[in-house]
Amino acid sequence: KRLGVLDRIPNEERELREGLLMDAVSGGVATFDSLGKRLREEFPTIFPQRPRNLFQNLDALSYALQESASVEPSGLVGEERYSRLYYLFQVRHIWIHNFGEADAVFVEKTDCDPVLLGTKIVPSKEEVREFLGIVEDLGVRLREGLS
Repeated sequence: KRLGVLDRIPNEERELREGLLMDAVSGGVATFDSLGKRLREEFPTIFPQRPRNLFQNLDALSYALQESASVEPSGLVGEERYSRLYYLFQVRHIWIHNFGEADAVFVEKTDCDPVLLGTKIVPSKEEVREFLGIVEDLGVRLREGLS
């Protein structure tokens, strides 16, 4: 629904448009994190209690799943889709912690062009829509795969 509002906001309202896009990304990550809290309760031997933000940190989640359940999250949704999911998790991270500007860690983790260093990274509406679908798909597949 947040993305539907974008069509009614003029392109000149750049900050508002960016805010809605990132709000949708943050909402997707928060929902995935909420699922993670449930999964931790149901499967305490698979999901460690630390780090607390395990489902906001795909590197840590991937490691935990590989170590405890021999599951690779990218195998659940496909490498290409997982790569796009990972990228937007990293975009969200720099929005929360770096005013949306690409830093060296972002460039390294996403393997994006170093020329983006210091620039504000704003996903498109289509990227965000796809991201939300992949987050949902990963959550469903994780839940099904562990039950």
